[in-house]
Amino acid sequence: MSFSFPMLLPLLLLWCLALPGGHTFFPNFWSKVLSFTWGSYTHQDLTEEAVLNITLQILLEKKHPTRPPLRWEDFEGKTLTPDNILLAYYGNEVSLRQYRTSMRQIVSANANMDFLNGTRNDPIRHFDSERVRQGNSLLLRAREELLSYIKAKEYGGAREILGHILHALQEVGEIVGPPASDQTCTDCTDMSCQNNIVSSIQKRHLLTSGYYGETPEKPQGKCSHGGPFDYSKEFSAKGGINKDTATPLFSPHHFLHEQAAQLALKASIKFLTELRRDINDSNMLRLLGVSAFPALSFVLDTTGSMGEEITSARLQSRHIIQRQRDTLLQPDYYILVPFHDPGFGPVHKTSDPDEFLRILDSLQALGGGDEPEMCLSALQLALINTPPHSEILVFTDASSKDAHLRSSVEALIQEKKIKVSFLITEDPSRTTVKRSKREVLSPDRFDIYTDLASTSGGQVVFTTNNDIGKASEIITDSANFDVVTLFYKQSSTTGASTYIFLVDEFMHNITLFINGEVIGFHIYDPKGHQENGRRASHGKFTRVFLQDPLEVGNWSIKLETSGPHSIRIQGLSSLDFLYYFGTPVNGSHPGLHELNNQPMPGVPTVLVVDVIGLPESSNMSHVDLTPVNGKTRTLELEPTNKKGLLVAQVGEIPIGEFSLGVSGTDGRGHKVKREAPQHLRSAECMLEMNSSDSQELDININMADNVKPGTVITLMVKAEECENIMPVCFTHLSLVVEEMYFLHSPSVCLQPSYFGTCPESLLPNQCMDHRWSAHFLVSDADGIKSINILNGSGSASHGSDGEYEYVNFTSTCCTPQTELLLMNYRDVALNCSLQAPKASSQTNSRHRYYLIIILLSIMVVLVLGAYLLHRRRAET
Repeated sequence: MSFSFPMLLPLLLLWCLALPGGHTFFPNFWSKVLSFTWGSYTHQDLTEEAVLNITLQILLEKKHPTRPPLRWEDFEGKTLTPDNILLAYYGNEVSLRQYRTSMRQIVSANANMDFLNGTRNDPIRHFDSERVRQGNSLLLRAREELLSYIKAKEYGGAREILGHILHALQEVGEIVGPPASDQTCTDCTDMSCQNNIVSSIQKRHLLTSGYYGETPEKPQGKCSHGGPFDYSKEFSAKGGINKDTATPLFSPHHFLHEQAAQLALKASIKFLTELRRDINDSNMLRLLGVSAFPALSFVLDTTGSMGEEITSARLQSRHIIQRQRDTLLQPDYYILVPFHDPGFGPVHKTSDPDEFLRILDSLQALGGGDEPEMCLSALQLALINTPPHSEILVFTDASSKDAHLRSSVEALIQEKKIKVSFLITEDPSRTTVKRSKREVLSPDRFDIYTDLASTSGGQVVFTTNNDIGKASEIITDSANFDVVTLFYKQSSTTGASTYIFLVDEFMHNITLFINGEVIGFHIYDPKGHQENGRRASHGKFTRVFLQDPLEVGNWSIKLETSGPHSIRIQGLSSLDFLYYFGTPVNGSHPGLHELNNQPMPGVPTVLVVDVIGLPESSNMSHVDLTPVNGKTRTLELEPTNKKGLLVAQVGEIPIGEFSLGVSGTDGRGHKVKREAPQHLRSAECMLEMNSSDSQELDININMADNVKPGTVITLMVKAEECENIMPVCFTHLSLVVEEMYFLHSPSVCLQPSYFGTCPESLLPNQCMDHRWSAHFLVSDADGIKSINILNGSGSASHGSDGEYEYVNFTSTCCTPQTELLLMNYRDVALNCSLQAPKASSQTNSRHRYYLIIILLSIMVVLVLGAYLLHRRRAET
């Protein structure tokens, strides 16, 4: 992959020259709800449109081997959507779920630049306060990082970086070139500011950005961002230049909002086009989430008793890979995490199916015999490395010895919406195991697997070595991108039970998975006719395949059970939904901040539902939240300005575990319902820091000498109470190892200018009466991020000054010398030593000389006066 250009801004100059002043945008669709700016563009609008455009570009130029080619005429003048682009090219081979999820990752990362504490007020990341050179340098480094993540096939992290880059590019039209002393704006006291940019700036084709808030301080005559939340607009030059919205209430340059949006869109498309050229079409499509399904992922026990299970995993993997070879699309990844007495790992992750088969073929079941094992450690590793909306298959015959990881595993399952299924070749009712050590074990030792499978929407299948081959066929059943859940129930009741499940006109290939202590069952269609279907039983696990076409309406299944059992009903359908929870954010750039993890009880929450494959004649109108042990709460879904995007004001999040389902009607008025495959769980802990709180810590990551650039490492961070009362809070971050960075052009403190002096000898109570200051320039292409005073006291500030950054330091003579630590945006440190000028000895001598002369003069006057007075008295 090449890095094709040394600067990003020159590529965008064509777009920038058309508009003077800043043009940022509000974050996402919820911004329009909060601010009533329905006719305005947001970062979400621009990002989605750019992603759809580059997807269409690729597919227009990439001929499908069996389907008619796409034609531009079929899309020209129409609103682009994921459905009409991908379905026109791939038909039913592609996952709309994966594409929409990937797009939302990019959009969410873009919006977070306006929400997160570390970025929302950073002028360099938003090209505010004339931080042009530094912002450009930050963009270049972000692009380098993006290419590193793509090369490492860490597409999730790459989407985050891409969202950050697109946010900056959509604001980069604010760039400026005038020196710090140049006036850029004139006063404007109206809500709509016409012609408030200085004419000389426009004549020289220089573009300016507005200062925002109190930091950095706006120099006299500079432009403000403007709007109701901008403190700086009250000082010269008053008013503002932002084009965030199409209304003067928020944007002084509202009349240029449409032009600004079109220029930002062109800049975004141009960047994606250049990126496509550098990484090729295949990687670009993976980055955008165009795939059949995200991953084929295994966690495999490789102890000596697992020979048959490893063979079954090989056979099913070959079957899936061969099936996908007949299409254009294959999984993004093939993932394997082995575990073996007493360890686990490493992660084997590849996009090459042949390489994955070679890895599987190299596995051997050797040694072992201990029970339990590190199953959850291996599963956690697989969850971290598996993309969202995938399914992980765990093969084992041992219970888990690392149950303390349960909360973090559950949180990862919910965050990434991954199904986890377990194939266990051991009868849980036994108290001895087939391994070499005949240990006595608890009959409930596999309950943690059952709970994780239930929470994730997966299954637990208890089988034997003889039946593992047939039982493992559930891998093939699940390896379809359009699997949807109709019904799930886990119960310990005995006797007769009846369950109802809804079949709609969009469903086909419905399969029932019945597991556990089931004596018998009968299935009935909506008219009461018994349906047998095609059945396949393996021990206590039975699959029932219903024959298409199916009667639309409420079906029922009656079971006779003697103990714990579960039933899952799923089918294939193009109609499905995605969802996420968010919290409204007010302020200068209002919007909806997506929660990556669990929703928090007591926090105002909005549920966003993105319906996939919804025909024009159908609608989804309600959402059900059902606690595991509680009553269902039904909420009304409200439409937004985007097709298929619906919202519900949740109010109170259910405490504990709950399920989520959406419902509506088809074109004939028949009910349609879809269930989220995973159960949700509200957060049991939240780490919150107030604005005045801070805690610094150093994290050192030591890697082996043989770790190559491009290797992905995962950093896990946990926070827990000292009393150990609350559950552990945790988060994780994936990092890509990069080449060693050397600072070729070190930052330089250039010739400080001093003002004021400090006398050589001052009493402690006198030093506060004398002040001094220093002003100097810093040459650093990356920009100064922060300044710390290492010794003494005083105040330091910094800002842009053309090609340099200026630094001002002021203190009393109680701190006659100090050292400043300057950190740039590469986290490279620069030390600058400053010392107050001392009053020179020559100056002091002159002062003493003048004082002596004055005193002598006074004495002469006094003596002369006394003489004259004495003489006058003598004469009288």
